[in-house]
Amino acid sequence: MAGYREATAVKGISGARLTIDTIDFDSAYERAMAYACGSSVVCDDLRVASHICYEKKIPVKAVALDGTVIHKGGLMTGGRGPEHKGGKRRFEEHDVDALRRTAAKYTEEIQNLPATDRRAEDTLRTDLQVLEPQLAAAKYELAQFEKNHASKSRERDHQAQQLHDWEPQYAAKNAELRSTTETLENFRAAISQVEDRVFGDFCKRLGLSNIRAYDAEHQGLQRQLEEERNRFEVQKERLKSTLAWNESRLKDFEGRVASMERKLKQFEKDLQTYEQQKSEIEDRMGEVSDELDALRENLQVARAEQQERSQKVAEAGQCKVIKKIKHRQAVQGRESLPVFMVRATP
Repeated sequence: MAGYREATAVKGISGARLTIDTIDFDSAYERAMAYACGSSVVCDDLRVASHICYEKKIPVKAVALDGTVIHKGGLMTGGRGPEHKGGKRRFEEHDVDALRRTAAKYTEEIQNLPATDRRAEDTLRTDLQVLEPQLAAAKYELAQFEKNHASKSRERDHQAQQLHDWEPQYAAKNAELRSTTETLENFRAAISQVEDRVFGDFCKRLGLSNIRAYDAEHQGLQRQLEEERNRFEVQKERLKSTLAWNESRLKDFEGRVASMERKLKQFEKDLQTYEQQKSEIEDRMGEVSDELDALRENLQVARAEQQERSQKVAEAGQCKVIKKIKHRQAVQGRESLPVFMVRATP
């Protein structure tokens, strides 16, 4: 897969294509074809192949169309042999037979291969392709772990050196602490002896062994009093908090009630306004209805007058038509009379 990634670097070079891009195959065999093709590329000519391998120094296997192969190590093999006249090679019958025998041989060998072995080989190749990136990731993680381990080791050595440097000082300070503690205990013993002499009679009257027992008893009472006071303060603060929360809820409730009352008053005012507007609209609708009735009556009168006028116009038109017809008949009658009769006609 690493070689395939290197081969993708030639995609931007004109005249060069990945070998896998020049083969038509089912997508189910893409991984197997990528493994088989590896980092090989197909070039239009030897110039493009040389440019890729020698100038660009891309570690791929370049194959030119004339058969020339430039391997990753730089070795050049293959190439076009001498051509016959006309630029085409002539295949004799024995060449064709040899090729057929070779093809049949390879076909037979492929058919004789156990199917289980081929499937196992494909499975191993697929597993290898899956494990290669996992191996690379594991190597990277191992390198990071080793780097972190080295850093932690240096930090540990530094801390150990510091601990080693501080050990003498610790021993000296520890000895000084023990000496100071011993001195303090001596002082406490001396103070206790003095207290016993001073408060001896007082302790006998109270039935106590010494003044320190008296102090311990009173300190216990004082500590109990402080605890009770603290509990009281906690309870008081809790009640204050509850009271404040209830007061806040009460204010919120009162505010909502006041807001609802204001809205109710506004709704009542709006309702009165709407009722007034409704009354005005009903009055206006009555006026408009009356006006509409009057307009309908006027329309009927106008239609009657229009009908009467139309009838008169029609009758007048008929009279004119009759007159025209009579006039035309009279003219036609005159034209049909003899000439002498026409002339005699006054």
